[in-house]
Amino acid sequence: MSNKQAYCEHCDTMQLTTVEAHEETFTIRGTPITVIAATRFCSVCHQSVFDMELDDQKLFLAYSQYRERIGLLSPDEIRAIRKKYSLSQSAVAKLLGWSPATFVRYESGSLQELAHDNLLRRFRDDPNWVRELLTRNGDKLTDLQKRKLLTALNSMETAIASTAGSIIAALNDIYIELLRASETTPLSYQWVLDMVRLRAEQAGVKLSSAPH
Repeated sequence: MSNKQAYCEHCDTMQLTTVEAHEETFTIRGTPITVIAATRFCSVCHQSVFDMELDDQKLFLAYSQYRERIGLLSPDEIRAIRKKYSLSQSAVAKLLGWSPATFVRYESGSLQELAHDNLLRRFRDDPNWVRELLTRNGDKLTDLQKRKLLTALNSMETAIASTAGSIIAALNDIYIELLRASETTPLSYQWVLDMVRLRAEQAGVKLSSAPH
């Protein structure tokens, strides 16, 4: 793939070409994004030569860096949202009121609009809203798609209830231990923090670190 004959528009003929790492800046929605990626060059005039595969890879890399800078979901993250609910691309699009082609493009690497990105995040994080969408747009889904979605939603609710129960039980244990310990000895902040951290770990809850 590295060295091959390819058409060079500058020489206006087929020439031997090579592939080299090259820095290029793309302007994506008004934002300059610079990437270093494989680029095909003519071995005679040393100008860049069109290569669909390499050029697509370069643009994909630029889009990825743009997503990271702006904070957009990646195609893999969008795909994971759909799989979380056991739905096809067309089913998610119908629930959100989009065309199926729109969702396909996003999973394939096209940049989503910020408004669509926000809807996808809500779809990921708010099962209750997804239930509302099912009530509103469920007639657009097949019976199988609706059953799959309901099964996924019910499983999520069960998991959330179980986690909430574990947290409540852990808080109750912490409260009782603090009461008992305070009856016999003064409590230091560090002792309380250590005990809370231990009980949280036992309950499977990860605590955030204090900001510096």
